[in-house]
Amino acid sequence: MSKQNRRVRFPNDITFSKLLPWKNVSNIFAQFFSGKRNTVWQRVAKNFSITFIGSVVLIAIGLGRTAILTKSLTLDDYGRLLIVINLFLFLGAFLSVRVSDVIYRFYPQFKQQGDVNALRGLIALCFILTLAVGLIIGGGVYTLAPWIARKFYQDPTLAILFRVYAGAAIISAFSGIYTPILRLHYRFLLIMIPQILGGVSTLTIVSVNLYRLPYYHIYIDT
Repeated sequence: MSKQNRRVRFPNDITFSKLLPWKNVSNIFAQFFSGKRNTVWQRVAKNFSITFIGSVVLIAIGLGRTAILTKSLTLDDYGRLLIVINLFLFLGAFLSVRVSDVIYRFYPQFKQQGDVNALRGLIALCFILTLAVGLIIGGGVYTLAPWIARKFYQDPTLAILFRVYAGAAIISAFSGIYTPILRLHYRFLLIMIPQILGGVSTLTIVSVNLYRLPYYHIYIDT
């Protein structure tokens, strides 16, 4: 048989329409525009909106706080504040112990299995690790604050700032536990509201104190 007479033969039950994935495509679009799919996308859009709006509000609060501090503090005092903030930004990577990764990995698995004891053990383990590391690093900085200020920065006035931020760092370290759990339960509003309230409270406290003392300077009793 010559090559010109050769033809590809399909079984009789196969037609051209069956060779195209029209049915699969229609199923995909049907699932995409179904009520269940819309519910999922509505949830995603809602959570994204909450996170985006909350982040914008937090940025605005941070800019307002920075503007007040730069206007009210002297250049030297603001420089001291930045030194302490940058130090605890660095230490924050160690304070969290990355327990959020552990929760994201095992919490959904234990929840799906209905293993309540495993969930309790996971949360307890993360809490103990965070508390232990927080007390070691934060407590160490709090205790050694005068020595660190004199030895490394040659500025004893930084000691009180080290102690204030050490206490705050221990508390904020626990966000590595409750934040992933709330995210897994789609409670994004409960994540943003405390952060916004904390930012507003901090801005209010700073504004009131600096308003009473227009030419505020950081100092400690010697």
